[in-house]
Amino acid sequence: TGGFINGGNSFGANATIGLNDNFNLGIETNGSTRMTIDNSGNVGIGTTSPNHRLEVRASANTGQGALIT
Repeated sequence: TGGFINGGNSFGANATIGLNDNFNLGIETNGSTRMTIDNSGNVGIGTTSPNHRLEVRASANTGQGALIT
């Protein structure tokens, strides 16, 4: 089977990245987890334990006049 490579892939079909067991999936940069998808489908940005479908724990300016805190 294939893997995801730095710089992109050409699978020719949909691709899935994730886990087949009951654990969270974290995405990290600079040695710290920045985004987490927990095993119930909640997504957390700036938190590793989201309690809602989308939980953002940081200030972010969308550039469209919206501010999420």
